[in-house]
Amino acid sequence: MLVILNSDVLYTNGFVHRSLHKQWQQFADSCRSVNAELVFPSTALYEIELRQSDLYQSELQAIGNARDLLERYGIGFRTRPVPQE
Repeated sequence: MLVILNSDVLYTNGFVHRSLHKQWQQFADSCRSVNAELVFPSTALYEIELRQSDLYQSELQAIGNARDLLERYGIGFRTRPVPQE
């Protein structure tokens, strides 16, 4: 059995940070349990990559805003370089 995924199925409001979202992992495990093959069309992968890039940029902006706020109020903190893309 083939399971062809599109970006609507994989759309997420959350940045994929350390591991797959729980729902994605459960779905993949269920497919594996019935020997179904998952197919990711290149267009779906491209749309997922774009969405994750947008979410990543939002995360970077939130970190920058938090840093600026702390600095404005004179709150000390250790810094690590934030990657710029």
